[in-house]
Amino acid sequence: MQETKVESPYLDYEAAARYCNLNRTTLWRAVKAGKLHAAGPGTAVRFHRDELDRWMQSRSQKK
Repeated sequence: MQETKVESPYLDYEAAARYCNLNRTTLWRAVKAGKLHAAGPGTAVRFHRDELDRWMQSRSQKK
């Protein structure tokens, strides 16, 4: 039987920065400003891909 790897829709800061092609500081500033929602305590913060997509979409519409 073949194993199927299910990729989580939740990303940590490093993976989210790569996904968005941004610096992690940019993500941190967006979270601090309340523009991007992150879940989890302290260093265990995670971003949902759908939330990252929504945030990136809102950034592109403002330009």
